[in-house]
Amino acid sequence: MFDLMTTNAAPKKRLTGPKAERTRTGIKAAALALLREKPVKEIALDEICKRAEITQGALYFHFRNKDAAVEETLSDVIDRFEDRLLQIDAGDDLYLYLYRLVREFMPGRAWRQLFPSLYVVRNSSEPLNRQWSHLRRKLVDRICKISKTAQKGQGKPTAHTRATVEFLLGGLEAAWAHVAASRTLGATPPQKETTAVATAFYRALLGADPSKRSVAAAKENKMKAVKFVIYPEHDG
Repeated sequence: MFDLMTTNAAPKKRLTGPKAERTRTGIKAAALALLREKPVKEIALDEICKRAEITQGALYFHFRNKDAAVEETLSDVIDRFEDRLLQIDAGDDLYLYLYRLVREFMPGRAWRQLFPSLYVVRNSSEPLNRQWSHLRRKLVDRICKISKTAQKGQGKPTAHTRATVEFLLGGLEAAWAHVAASRTLGATPPQKETTAVATAFYRALLGADPSKRSVAAAKENKMKAVKFVIYPEHDG
């Protein structure tokens, strides 16, 4: 289990300079690669060092311990996830927006290996929990803004939009808890499951099913692969 007690000690003075930053990036890239392969509780410090091609002493120059390296790695993941979520653009079509959001948010796609560890670690890390809560608030605000525009255009009430969004996002997060509790890191959800969740989201917000045009457009968009790389290539 991720041990918050080991990350509350006085922080080490951060080394600076290009070489130090390359080393830190290499350590986090190694931790990230391992997080994609196994649950966080199964990752050992020497595995990170071996993957990063450094000694344990070198790691301690940059991080207090393994948990601190993992925590900073997952903090970077949240930053990148925020960029992905807030850049989703489906024009004025609420269903397209929700469908593409669900594709990113549901466990089982490109993020499936990271979500369980993120769920476990953020529940033991106050800094990560605050960071995730901040992202969640921004995401809810974004959905509410788009959905209220759509609701007004269809003459629908807007009073309960935020409560609806909070409830549905809570359901998606509960799915992460299920994945985190399982032995495996999760399987890719069927396309029909993704469509069903997005449709339920739309129905809950607008009280109606999305148009055939919206569904057809979403099916076309889901065939476009999106390559996502968290860390750029680095030398050293």
